[in-house]
Amino acid sequence: MQRLIKSACAIAAEDIGKERAVRIAQNAQKRYEVLCAENAGESKALKTHTFGRIYPGIAVYETMQADGIEADRAVWYIREYFQRFSAKAVPHIQRLIRFPGAAKKIPGLFLKISVRNFGEDAGFLYEFPVSSGNEARFNIVKCPYYPEAAQVMEGRKYGFNLKSQLLKLVVIFPAVSALAAWICTLF
Repeated sequence: MQRLIKSACAIAAEDIGKERAVRIAQNAQKRYEVLCAENAGESKALKTHTFGRIYPGIAVYETMQADGIEADRAVWYIREYFQRFSAKAVPHIQRLIRFPGAAKKIPGLFLKISVRNFGEDAGFLYEFPVSSGNEARFNIVKCPYYPEAAQVMEGRKYGFNLKSQLLKLVVIFPAVSALAAWICTLF
């Protein structure tokens, strides 16, 4: 079973019970496999994101919705998975930053890793504002997630934007968590 599906449903089991969570996980896995089959022609770089994060997130979200879980709660379970997943990296990043000179190299390293993992071959386009000193600046001006997440956003009430939530879960929360861990070590 895909890791995001298994873990998000385990988190949901804390509230909804193990049996219901297992049923949701099994149905989400089936939905995930359908999404993967429908999009088998994607580039390898895009598959890294869609098959690993976007499609499992969509599958869990849709399956939880179909099982009667409110949309906001379903998003919370997925978000909680990413927060717990990102928190595991914090001690490792803190140890890495303690090496002499590492703190000054982190922004450049972060930028290189981000551009490599979220590159143009995966459908991302960037603008690089002028930066000075020890900082990394970039703006993502095109993100390929919208078409994959558009079907999930249909029928949303109160202006809730699932695309922005998925983007936060997949890209922003892990990056911000790592950056926050680095900043905490400086003080």
